[in-house]
Amino acid sequence: MFKVYLADDHAILREGLKAMMTNNTELMVAGESGTGRETIRDIDAGEYDLLVLDMVLPDMDGFDVLMRVKRSRPNLLVMILTLRIDETLAIRLLKSGAVGYAVKAMPPLQIIDAMRRVLRGERFLAPELAAMIASRVSTQQKGSLHERLSNREYTIFIKLASGLSITEIANELHIAPSTVSTHRTHILEKLELTSNADLVRYAVSLESPAYVSE
Repeated sequence: MFKVYLADDHAILREGLKAMMTNNTELMVAGESGTGRETIRDIDAGEYDLLVLDMVLPDMDGFDVLMRVKRSRPNLLVMILTLRIDETLAIRLLKSGAVGYAVKAMPPLQIIDAMRRVLRGERFLAPELAAMIASRVSTQQKGSLHERLSNREYTIFIKLASGLSITEIANELHIAPSTVSTHRTHILEKLELTSNADLVRYAVSLESPAYVSE
């Protein structure tokens, strides 16, 4: 039986997935937490086959958790389960070591099936995302300016476009406001923009809802 670890700050979601797996002969929830630090601690101390990871945890960004976990447990499978339907974010996460990207709007049984598929060695993308990426490839769309951003810059770009202040972003990511300001400067330079208003307009113009926050 495969051991699954659930990392999500919504206890009701964890309880729902656990209930769905109660009588499952393939999967069992062997650990869970609502914070990034607890997740990293438990993964380092235990043996799990799959980490189901939310992108927004109260103490750490999902990218940071993914990178820390993959450094200590490179063979651990990680499936993202989040609210965002964002093709650029999904591609970045897959390149950073995740093997699946599911969204919370999917039916619970489809989420469980996604877990099974990644445990069988497949990659999984939510159907909406798969369609977006296929469309981009079929139309041979040129790389967008926001693809120049680093993972950290992209995370801050999303939050700035969502209307969060520098202080609020610093608090969410647990970094100094000055660090956020530096990233903001680099983001504007790479996107060839001059203000937050320009940044919001750019985000709204994207086909994928990169500016939607959880």
